[in-house]
Amino acid sequence: MLINLKELEYTGTGCSSLKKEIFSSICTESVIIDGGCKQGWWMQAMNRYIPGTIRPTLTKIGIDPISYEDTQKNGQYTQYIQAAIGLEDEESVDFYIIGSEPGCNSLLKPSQELQSTTYNGVNREVSEIKKVKKVRLDTVLDGLSNLSKVYYVKFDLQGADLDGVKSLGKYLDIVEYIELELSLDSEKPFYEDSPDLEEILSTLESFDFEVIEFSSFPESPLPEGELLFRRKEC
Repeated sequence: MLINLKELEYTGTGCSSLKKEIFSSICTESVIIDGGCKQGWWMQAMNRYIPGTIRPTLTKIGIDPISYEDTQKNGQYTQYIQAAIGLEDEESVDFYIIGSEPGCNSLLKPSQELQSTTYNGVNREVSEIKKVKKVRLDTVLDGLSNLSKVYYVKFDLQGADLDGVKSLGKYLDIVEYIELELSLDSEKPFYEDSPDLEEILSTLESFDFEVIEFSSFPESPLPEGELLFRRKEC
């Protein structure tokens, strides 16, 4: 699948004008999913652009396998679920902990390339394999009543983002926007067995989503970026 991401690249700092427009145009009764929310900073940032009159009507779901005491406060989530997101509902799965940088914790095993990089002078090595709960997103959404639209799904699942998309199952048809992160160099991936750019683009295309914005993260230890997709009929 040939897409010139440079033509869609946002190179500024902070939130792009496109994302500001998306969140300022959100309608009532919308659902937002923040997968891999960590301390809730992304949702906190997006809250600035959601009209104050709309906020009380939103369902904002934060999901992360690690409990951060400031997550609920920062993101102002309607619901916080302590679990990893994946293709099966399981009570106990391995979750790799990077002690020097928790933002790199993942269901997928960190690559040797990642573990050889440093953060604040300490290698990003696996310090613990923790047992956590795993959930599918369609299972989470089954618990909502009168659900007709999922406005925005954001993934920061450290290599497992495509599995997160697939876990939406039957609800993929009512999702408008999907944001996810990915490794940009298949020779130097962040995580073992993580999908490459071509697989992500072709899979989202098969689900009738198109790329509308691309960002790269020059400060990441390995080539990394973010893609924003929109349902084609939107």
